Amino acid sequence: MTIGEFTRAQRLERARLLLTDPSLSLAQIAQLAGFSDQSHLTRLFRRCLNVTPKQLREGSSSNQ
Repeated sequence: MTIGEFTRAQRLERARLLLTDPSLSLAQIAQLAGFSDQSHLTRLFRRCLNVTPKQLREGSSSNQ
């Protein structure tokens, strides 16, 4: 794993954890996790996790 891949994985994990807080917008989560903007976060989520942040948030909220 390259340093870039490691950093990306860490940012995605941070964003995934932040998605459990419904008071945070996706734009805020992107900023807090170190992404340039919400679309960058969404693009990487879709490419790496095969799901959008919104889909993941909706899926996790239905499990609570």
